[in-house]
Amino acid sequence: MPRSCIFCGGRSTKEHVWPTWLLSILKQPSWKREQLHVISTDQHGNRYRRQQHTPEIVTRAVCGQCNQGWMSDLETRSSDVLRPMIAGEDKTLTGRQQETITKWVLKTGMVLDSMYREITFYEHNERLSFRETQIPPGYVTFWLGHYSGSDFGSFTRHGILRTERSSNPYRSFVLTMSFGRLVLQACNTKIASSAPEEVFDYFVPGEWNTVELIPPFTDEVRWPPSGSSFDDSEKTLLKFSERFGGSTDVYISP
Repeated sequence: MPRSCIFCGGRSTKEHVWPTWLLSILKQPSWKREQLHVISTDQHGNRYRRQQHTPEIVTRAVCGQCNQGWMSDLETRSSDVLRPMIAGEDKTLTGRQQETITKWVLKTGMVLDSMYREITFYEHNERLSFRETQIPPGYVTFWLGHYSGSDFGSFTRHGILRTERSSNPYRSFVLTMSFGRLVLQACNTKIASSAPEEVFDYFVPGEWNTVELIPPFTDEVRWPPSGSSFDDSEKTLLKFSERFGGSTDVYISP
């Protein structure tokens, strides 16, 4: 039986996780790698690795109506903002452009999260609500970095982190992506009680040179950030994706 759309509950179809505009970049000859791999960890801690020869990821997470409707509108707006950043062009991001980036990251994260049905961070009602409001559950922070190395490729890693601390148990969804010169990361946290400052004090960011996007995005921000950049695509980005530590449920890294 086909799966239901995670955003509306309608009949889902096969759709690409990466939109057409991004696939057109990822498929350029200069972007092709000799090998791509996907690593996943199930709820029992077992790790699985498989190879693939294309950046395309196909899922039955969404329906044609959502894909061709509000998601298509979001992709159009996102492409206008993200394309020049992927190419490494300096950018002054308005509040509306920051909001567009964060909505695109959240939408992408929800789709990736839904690919592992045994363990998911986002609940059904939260995804339905996001379709209508595009407001995430919990507390979320976004970071933008700049890759300055020679491996002009792509990197994606996402996972669910959790703690069993009796004072404030929480779960977080961490998504890290890199396309060309642009590095994106989001951490969405849901906690049992209302004390977000304690949670984020626990998440020590470390020495990473990034621009932070904080809702409600009232100030313009400059990208890329000044100072040093990510200069080793795989190793540095892997460390960046792991910087929150914690207990990992699921990770995918194509």
